[in-house]
Amino acid sequence: MKNKTCKPGKKEAQSIHKKDKINSPHDIYFKKNWADPQFVHSFLDSYLFFDIRKKIKMDTLEICKDSFISEDMKEFYSDMLYKVQLEEKEMFIYLLFEHKSYPDRMIFLQLYRYILSILETYLQNHKRVEDAKNLPFVLPLVLYHGKEKWNMPTQFADCFQSVSEEMKPFVPNFCYTLFDLSTFSDADIKGSIKNQIVLLVLKHIFRNDLLAVLPKISNLLRKLNEQETGLQALETLFKYLANTEQLSSVGFDEIQAALTTNLSQEQKEGIMTIAEQLRQEGWQGGLKEGWQGGLGEGLRQAAFQFKALGTSIEIIQKATGLSKEEIENLEMVNTRFNLKEE
Repeated sequence: MKNKTCKPGKKEAQSIHKKDKINSPHDIYFKKNWADPQFVHSFLDSYLFFDIRKKIKMDTLEICKDSFISEDMKEFYSDMLYKVQLEEKEMFIYLLFEHKSYPDRMIFLQLYRYILSILETYLQNHKRVEDAKNLPFVLPLVLYHGKEKWNMPTQFADCFQSVSEEMKPFVPNFCYTLFDLSTFSDADIKGSIKNQIVLLVLKHIFRNDLLAVLPKISNLLRKLNEQETGLQALETLFKYLANTEQLSSVGFDEIQAALTTNLSQEQKEGIMTIAEQLRQEGWQGGLKEGWQGGLGEGLRQAAFQFKALGTSIEIIQKATGLSKEEIENLEMVNTRFNLKEE
């Protein structure tokens, strides 16, 4: 499928060229994969409700690069936006993907803000009065893979106090579709080979059996036909695993050994090259040593800003993977951070 990209409006274009800040390795892994239209195409084919799926022209799927979020808050979110035409008439809808690695009580406010930003941008680029009466529909899709049970409602109206029947029409409401990987068995995970690899990793990343699942993932990696695609998927996965707190106590060589169990000789050589490059870059110590620059600096910046906003240390830990001690010590080193808008 040929990759397509929404042509941005004036407001969108301003932020496309900004440096994209992401606040956790889980968000990075999510963005790297959901930014691939072929990956998303297969995911939707496999998991979107059939009644919705049959109304969509999947060959018109195109990614919208802008996050529709103000620059000062952009680094706190991980949304991915796609645009697709409908079968029944000449109109399109937006598909808004949001990733969560922990239950987030702010999910509806975040999604609501996204939707309003999308529609505001749409109206800025469509000036006719008729356009305000024919707004595109936004379908929110939330992927969750945390270790705790997702306990948030999926209807916005359920978050409000109970009101009488006469008052209910005035309560704002929308819903999102939840893909909770904790409820999936390994056999339930389907789609393209790349889909299966990514979803299996995300499903098991917070579980104690992750290392035992890596040989199965290795077998899937072997099946990736395109060498370049396979090596890219392997490198992205390896970096993700090296940067997660869940594997910080596991040796770099142990991860490499489990991941290469079923690879071809060519792929093994490829991952050995990747591993050596990561060692030279200081990733071999996992989370604690590998984040001294680059990604780690971005995570600490995000954690410091979370803390400044009054977010609890527990939530910051879940969002960034940093330890309690690292978060508590941020005040001592915040002068190193450039917190100004770029």
